[in-house]
Amino acid sequence: MLIDIIRKFVPEKLRQEVGVFLISQASRSWPVLKTYLWVLHGGTLKGLMLDGSHCTFDYEGIKIVAPRNSAGIFLEIFQDEVYEKMWSPKEGDVVVDVGAYVGMFTVKASKLVGDSGKVVAIEPNPKTYVQLAGNTAELNNVILARKAIWTEAGKAKPYYSGTPGGDSILKPRSNYFYVETITLDNLVDELGLTKIDFIKIDAEGAELEALMGAEKTLKGNVKLSIASYHMSSRGEPEQPKVVSFLQERGFAVNTIRGLRGYTYATKNNEAS
Repeated sequence: MLIDIIRKFVPEKLRQEVGVFLISQASRSWPVLKTYLWVLHGGTLKGLMLDGSHCTFDYEGIKIVAPRNSAGIFLEIFQDEVYEKMWSPKEGDVVVDVGAYVGMFTVKASKLVGDSGKVVAIEPNPKTYVQLAGNTAELNNVILARKAIWTEAGKAKPYYSGTPGGDSILKPRSNYFYVETITLDNLVDELGLTKIDFIKIDAEGAELEALMGAEKTLKGNVKLSIASYHMSSRGEPEQPKVVSFLQERGFAVNTIRGLRGYTYATKNNEAS
């Protein structure tokens, strides 16, 4: 496929810069943006609207507001359902959203788990966190944490990327912010959660590090949906290492590659 050829021969930084330029240009005009989204996703999301410098989408009565150049993320979550190719959160589940951005998946998961469930949404970027809080203000089953999930507790310096939700600890740039880091295991303990049923991770290359700090949590019957198309800190594709890490801990793993690559995992005795 063309997208695989591009990934192989075009450096990630150049692809990111081209993507930023294209979406910034497309976002100036709704007809052009629709065409851009149609080319990438094969359609547009009914109800997705441009509103000044933002795009908005109403999901079951909750208005989700995001930066204008984030339109594609709405399609990934609500049309392509990239985190639900193998399974979805269900009534009563406890869900952890690592890299929640402004809360698209958080809002969806909140509605899926209902009043008997919980969603922990984790987002390190201070400005994005404010938007996340605004989008989830009416959802009583959502717990927010402005931290970065990592291999250990401490402090980190994530870098602003210029792409929606693309800030990364692993990709140095001139602009950055500071945030506390915490392991997923420690956060679960701090919140007093007795189980985790579903984990979604999009940590811009730090997916493996997030998993490494979740050894206790991963011993449970948890399902994972991971954006594993990023490059590691060494400039290598991270998906093979993510897959190996999970298989070594008794997970059955599936990978899907489309516009981007994702990894889905569950314990072997639960795989269907």
